[in-house]
Amino acid sequence: MNIALATLTLLVILYPGFLFRRFYFTEEFSKEYFKQSVTDLIFSSILPGFLIHFIGYLLFIKGRNQIDVFTIGTLLSGTSDADKVTRAFSAVYQNSPFIITYFAGVSLVGMITGFLSKLVVRNLKLDRKIKLFRFQNEWHYIFSGEILDFPKVSGKAEDIDCSYVDALVKTDEGTVIYSGLLTDYILTKEGGIDRIYLTSVKRRFLKDDIIHGPESRIEQKQENTEDKRYYYLPGQFFIIPYNLVINLHITYYKFTITNDLKEMIKDVKID
Repeated sequence: MNIALATLTLLVILYPGFLFRRFYFTEEFSKEYFKQSVTDLIFSSILPGFLIHFIGYLLFIKGRNQIDVFTIGTLLSGTSDADKVTRAFSAVYQNSPFIITYFAGVSLVGMITGFLSKLVVRNLKLDRKIKLFRFQNEWHYIFSGEILDFPKVSGKAEDIDCSYVDALVKTDEGTVIYSGLLTDYILTKEGGIDRIYLTSVKRRFLKDDIIHGPESRIEQKQENTEDKRYYYLPGQFFIIPYNLVINLHITYYKFTITNDLKEMIKDVKID
């Protein structure tokens, strides 16, 4: 049995399904596609692949050409019969213009349907409402605040303008808390966090919380004085390797413009 021929034929048939999944898992969810094994990728592409071929049949084959079941069966069977293989390849060669056109068409269908399917899921928030549609990048839901739209979580993601992170990090100088606005994050190949990017960062040593105590912080707040525990870090971005992070604390904020501020900026012109 010619297993290599059968495998190659199967991969060609499933190729539109691969494209569907590739264009479905894009941007912040792209790691979900690449971390799959070849076996998982094949099995997960079977259903979308055959659905796309059904669409391709309606668009390109029905009423125009007939499917050569013998040729397809011969290539998928992996037969070692030289005569059958020769006839199958001869049939493929004779119909190569149509085959190339067909696979170009179903490939385009796969890309478009994959992209549109993601748009539907995301715009209708199906991945937040129904666990079946949920992507595996849980950090996106946490960092963006979309986790607030989950059925068992209170709150609304639309009420969030930014995410503020307090990262407890172990260093040679002691345990440090870095606080700042979340700008971006990078995932590992396995889907975990590799590093996070913060801006407008300040830091304090955890031991200072014990030294100053809560009373000191209350007095500073009442007197509207600067908390001396903090040191503000210069620079545009601060990058924290996640393997140094002990835990994260995330706070969601929404910006509000008061009437006084509206009055102050109403005449401001931006070129």
